[in-house]
Amino acid sequence: MRETLLAVDTALTLLGVSPGDIQICTGNTSRFDAQRPAIILLPKNAANAANFDHLVASLKDVYPREHSVSLIAGLATETPTATAGTIGTLTELPSDALYIPAIDPLDDVRRFDGLFHIVVDRLNAPDGCPWDNEQTHETLRPYLIEESYELIESIDEGAPKAIAEELGDVLLQVLMHTGVANRSGAFTFGDITESISRKMIHRHPHVFGNETYRPNWQDLKKQENPERSVLDGVPAALPALSQSQTIQSRARKVGFDWPDVEGPLSKLAEELGEFARADSDAEREDEFGDIVFVVVNVADHLGIDAEQALRLANRKFRRRFMRVEELAREQEIELKAGDLDQLNRLWDLAKADIASDRL
Repeated sequence: MRETLLAVDTALTLLGVSPGDIQICTGNTSRFDAQRPAIILLPKNAANAANFDHLVASLKDVYPREHSVSLIAGLATETPTATAGTIGTLTELPSDALYIPAIDPLDDVRRFDGLFHIVVDRLNAPDGCPWDNEQTHETLRPYLIEESYELIESIDEGAPKAIAEELGDVLLQVLMHTGVANRSGAFTFGDITESISRKMIHRHPHVFGNETYRPNWQDLKKQENPERSVLDGVPAALPALSQSQTIQSRARKVGFDWPDVEGPLSKLAEELGEFARADSDAEREDEFGDIVFVVVNVADHLGIDAEQALRLANRKFRRRFMRVEELAREQEIELKAGDLDQLNRLWDLAKADIASDRL
């Protein structure tokens, strides 16, 4: 301990830094408070060299790449030295110690604590943003829906950077709702994390308990509330296809369904006949709903996500139709005035262009 304190004192004297609220860490440390200065002692031995990559990864998770560091060498000599660097330039074990100055709270943007401070502590403070302070759970609702769909679109496009950005937007919505609850005293972020943590621990006894098998998720939820219907908890605000597949899937898990896909396929033919015989708008709407419901059941039997399948079909049509519009402009064809043969020809050209990746 005495040698450690002596090394820290030597390093701080070299840098002209006051001990203040400094963190004294070792190369094995993986958690840092970025808003406090830190000195990390790095004895040159095989264990620390092996752990250095992990240390650098941990630092890059907390600090911006351009944040300054001081690389300290020769602490055991009479002439220690300090070399300026940045978090982004740390590539190998270079010294006896690293000194990392504290980060400004508004630059502490790589940690959850920093984001929480910006959104909940500052924006939602009495002297924060007037717009944020006016929001309620109800007024924020459309933003949560919008951001969730933008995230889904990024996932469908397979764009990692966009996914990261949209996940941030969804996380922002969680913190905005936390700010609303903090102001009213309804609940805190700790209540949110405690609720989901306890739920995950209870529903994974094979991971956190002594069970040797993976229990059924719905059975565990039933234990939490024995009077609960298997359909309870399916949000009424879900898109209709997703809601239909969720409730049918839950019913199937308790035996309420056809034994194989032939059942819903036969039912589909029956429903199509009833739709054809319907003689009023109300009947046609009712029978059409039955048709879609059965189609979703077919999808569930085959392991197809009906909502995702339709979303991809919409996306495919959108790409092809936009290409049809481009081709029509190139060929000076007015779509509204074009005959069926022209439109079919443009459609086939658009499909061929997309299939050959010429777009």
